[in-house]
Amino acid sequence: MEVIIDRFEGKFAVCEVDEGEFINLPRSLFPDAKEGDTVTIDEEWFDE
Repeated sequence: MEVIIDRFEGKFAVCEVDEGEFINLPRSLFPDAKEGDTVTIDEEWFDE
């Protein structure tokens, strides 16, 4: 699944997953990322 990092809020990265739909993920997953980056997340991570 590809997400776009919209912004960082404290310990969370606010990521756009679909147009207008956002999820909060731990900022620690993206140590070198910056706002606007597109990153790929392993969807199996959400099943745990």
